[in-house]
Amino acid sequence: MPGEGDLPVADFVAEVAATGYDGYLSLEIFNDQFRGGSPRAISVDGHRSLIYLGDRVRRKPDAAGLTVPSMPDRASVAGVAFIEFSVGEGDAELLITMMHSLGFRKTAIHKTKNVSVYQQGDVRILVNREEIGFASNAYAVHGASAYAMALQVEDTSTAMARAVALGGEPFSQPVGPGELEILAIRGVGGTLIYLVDAKSNLERGWEIDFQPAEDEAAPNSAALLAVDHVAQTVAHEEMLTWLLFYTSIFETKKSRWSTSSIRPAWCAARSSRTTRERCASR
Repeated sequence: MPGEGDLPVADFVAEVAATGYDGYLSLEIFNDQFRGGSPRAISVDGHRSLIYLGDRVRRKPDAAGLTVPSMPDRASVAGVAFIEFSVGEGDAELLITMMHSLGFRKTAIHKTKNVSVYQQGDVRILVNREEIGFASNAYAVHGASAYAMALQVEDTSTAMARAVALGGEPFSQPVGPGELEILAIRGVGGTLIYLVDAKSNLERGWEIDFQPAEDEAAPNSAALLAVDHVAQTVAHEEMLTWLLFYTSIFETKKSRWSTSSIRPAWCAARSSRTTRERCASR
């Protein structure tokens, strides 16, 4: 699909649009894998690819007359605010022991939920032991897993608007009185991607929803500072789908060393030279 490969399809369509053409665009599939796949999944990818293509073309100066849906630009990702694990009681102890060995210590607990925060530098890992809600369902299906992450974007409302325009599925669940409701979309394998920014109370979520906690283990820090990339494993036949998902919504691109590796733009700025060579830049 356009946006999944390396040919300059947007440049070609921009030249067509510059002639004044404002007609239909269609996809003609010559891919046996697509023909044998889920019609619904293929149609979702096709729709997302054409909307994304139209948006890229619309932003070129000579193709502004192309009639395509208006949406905010791709969201720039500044970092990972937190990663959240869904666990059972037995799994929680194993995970906490592992985090202690890596220098993490418990710094906060949720005021109303069975959720603890383990922190080191700017790295926050949430351990969710709730027995109801999405995290509990994720644990029932997958076992202990990193079922959610929060990305720091410039503006959550515009990032969400773009995600929805490109077929992203919003997610919400009930929150308690006075608690923050964080915008989220469904991601790879039924995971969640939360969106946070510095313009709203979301930045103060650690004060509003959580209270400080002391860690009796008090491990020594390993000097970890921040999350510099996130890796997700997907089935081979789903790789192009999720590549298009990330590159169309967020300011990312696939790196040349591996078509299955997507890195936010901030990765190159925060990583070692060896890692930078593997990360996508702007």
